[in-house]
Amino acid sequence: MTTRALAAVLSVAALALAGCDPAGRVPATVVVAALGEAACADFCAAAIGAAIYRVGDTVPIGPVRTVPCGEPLTFGPLPAGIRVQVRGWAADAESRRRLEGVSDEATVVADGAIDLVVRLVPVARPVVTSVLPDPLLPWESDVFVQVRGERFGTGGGASTVELDGTALALQEAGWEADAIRVRVPRGSAGSSVVVRACGVESDPFPMRVLARAPGVRSFDVGGCPGISVRAVAAVSGTADLLVAGSCTSGAAGALERLDVAACAIAAAEHRDLPAVPVSVAADAGFAYVAMEDGGVLRLPLGDAPGEPTAADPPWPGPAGPLAIAALGGAAWVVAGRDEGARLCRVDASGHADVALEGGLLPRDAVAAGGRLLVAGVAGVAGEPALVAYVPGSEAQVTWPLPGCAEPGHVTAGADGRFAVVACGAAAASVVPLEGDRSTALVGLAPAGAGGGLAIDQAGDLAFGWSGSGVLSALALAPTSGGVAVSPARIGALVVGKAKGPLASGLPDGRGVVVFGNGATLALVTPLSGRPPCTGGATQ
Repeated sequence: MTTRALAAVLSVAALALAGCDPAGRVPATVVVAALGEAACADFCAAAIGAAIYRVGDTVPIGPVRTVPCGEPLTFGPLPAGIRVQVRGWAADAESRRRLEGVSDEATVVADGAIDLVVRLVPVARPVVTSVLPDPLLPWESDVFVQVRGERFGTGGGASTVELDGTALALQEAGWEADAIRVRVPRGSAGSSVVVRACGVESDPFPMRVLARAPGVRSFDVGGCPGISVRAVAAVSGTADLLVAGSCTSGAAGALERLDVAACAIAAAEHRDLPAVPVSVAADAGFAYVAMEDGGVLRLPLGDAPGEPTAADPPWPGPAGPLAIAALGGAAWVVAGRDEGARLCRVDASGHADVALEGGLLPRDAVAAGGRLLVAGVAGVAGEPALVAYVPGSEAQVTWPLPGCAEPGHVTAGADGRFAVVACGAAAASVVPLEGDRSTALVGLAPAGAGGGLAIDQAGDLAFGWSGSGVLSALALAPTSGGVAVSPARIGALVVGKAKGPLASGLPDGRGVVVFGNGATLALVTPLSGRPPCTGGATQ
């Protein structure tokens, strides 16, 4: 129990012991001072009780006494010279002991009085087990949060939920024994939540409440004349970013590896491309680039051993690649459209189509947590779905995506907890990849999210990038009934009109990259507490 709560009890729980002389001429009495009315209310105490014991005995001297909280207890007579202890407690209306304690030892004296204090401590403290959603993003408006745990009681007495010491407003009928729903005001910030149930506090439970939207850095990519960015991808295990674009002269395209660890972004590597790139991915020291002519390039990064290799196009031009993922030393390419869509594995030995559960026609794919996540439509009715496929295994898992009108770009955190699928122009489906298969369809504000989504390394933040230049953030958390989502809007980014909006989570979880016109990239700086860069940042 905390010092603040303890003091309210100690200041009113004094005991007065009066004794008699050895001849027994003056009867001894013991008075247990009553808790004050305020303390009774704060600690939800309906009754107080006490018993007096001779030191070393397990049977009390005389009967145990219980009275309504606020009234005194009196015991006696007692012979002088004996050593005693007092055991006291406070109980609620259901006679459950909420507080109890034992005094120090004392000797009953003749014609005198001594004070004893029974230090009451909680019998059981409330325990917080989760706060959903976390992180919380009260950037534009108040946000409701659910605190789950045990022994919260009914919300009576001195019962509150506090964010870094500030009490939060309770939602109407929002207090239950295992769950509390409170409102976090717009602009709040904090790092921990405490529940006080009838004056007894829980241990602080950590959570992230982010008071303001992150800053945004804009910068221009070089690499070739007139470069226009077509795709970006993070390199896991590093702070590097791969940027692929088309060129107006010289090589048809270029691949740049950028070091974005510091505020000053530096080019670490450059590769000319023989065709215009469509999509790019990275895995195990290699970059994989899908190109408009249908070819797939495998390029070693940095000091990785190996030579660049190219796979012959396994499809005609109109059915060329739409997206690429990299996993297990191979490229996984989504190619074709409508009824001709397919997933193809491409490596040094050749290529082969992959049959997906339910006859899924793929729209996009991403590698996460050692498996391939493929979004598309399945069956004769074209039902939207997400399929998880583990290369080398026949096992596949399917999540239906109800309400996802146009499943498109899919992304996932590296920890494999969540996937997010773009659903047309104004919504996204959030899919928990662990536990049950329930999903959540979330409207992004404002409408027009297009196909740009990303999720950070921690797997609890997603971003939707709209063609109007607005980035929406989604804080994700699993619940017993599905997914709790707390949407917030970062605001318009100064990167011009988006051209085929796309986003990519950075591998160290510091932020998300989107791109706008031509060579202009925007780096949304961290949600993890790292100070934003000042040069070129916009809010």
